Amino acid sequence: AWSRYVTNELHILRVERPTPGYPIHCEIEIHSARWMTGKGTVRKVDLANFEKCLIDPVFEFLGLEDSYIFELKMTKVTSDEEFTVLKIFDATEH
Repeated sequence: AWSRYVTNELHILRVERPTPGYPIHCEIEIHSARWMTGKGTVRKVDLANFEKCLIDPVFEFLGLEDSYIFELKMTKVTSDEEFTVLKIFDATEH
């Protein structure tokens, strides 16, 4: 199951608290060595499966409304360490 690929640490980087009622931009970087097989080929792990797993609980915890996300960028990063970086931006400022 894809859930075994959820990383161990979540780093939330917030530039500033988004203005309530205005668009939000969100960037997610998922760092893991598990994107590739031992032979160096791409492992079948669907990046889209991570979106709801991360966005819903984090936005609820921060008191933000995820329906205000106008731009979402998700990136797989090959890394020896397992962690996820989440950046939330006020779209009116960027």
